[in-house]
Amino acid sequence: LLVDAVGVGCAALGAFVIYFGWLFFQSRPEFLPFLAAALLVKLAIFYRCGLYRRYWRYASVSDLLLVALAWGAGAVAVSLLLVVALWVGLIHEFSRAVLVIDGLLTLLVVGAIRLSIRVFYEPGIMTRQPRWPFGQEEEITSKRVLVVGAGDAGMIVVREMQRNPQLRMDAVAFLDDDPEKLGKRIYEVPV
Repeated sequence: LLVDAVGVGCAALGAFVIYFGWLFFQSRPEFLPFLAAALLVKLAIFYRCGLYRRYWRYASVSDLLLVALAWGAGAVAVSLLLVVALWVGLIHEFSRAVLVIDGLLTLLVVGAIRLSIRVFYEPGIMTRQPRWPFGQEEEITSKRVLVVGAGDAGMIVVREMQRNPQLRMDAVAFLDDDPEKLGKRIYEVPV
């Protein structure tokens, strides 16, 4: 929640800086009300949508869809709140371009926060060595495994080998009869 608060605040600031320049504080009094509205509304919607009840280490496509849904709901809610504020007279003007830029930056920040958690915990993602035939042969300390089938079951087997180095098994390739998969890479393992 705190990281999202900083991210949403930076997105709002970034939207104003991108559109109006670094000295926007001198001529744009609507920034502080917008910042307060963005923080309160978006974080409340993120909380209500369940973004803080997820274990992002194991994020999946459905979690990504949830982020997109929460982001969209937050963007619409902030836009409606600004329309009401303009109508009532709490603020005198507001740029629609700032709303668009803020929305895009918010999506980028909120998605990047969750993706970085997944990447940080992904075993070996930053240190994985290139595999045959693209790199030099590594010193063999584990069994080299040819996985038969590049479907769901084969992918589960390879992921388990990659996540548990104590198994001392290294998938070197998939063997599959699907011509569309030939030459592709799944989890950095060639088919």
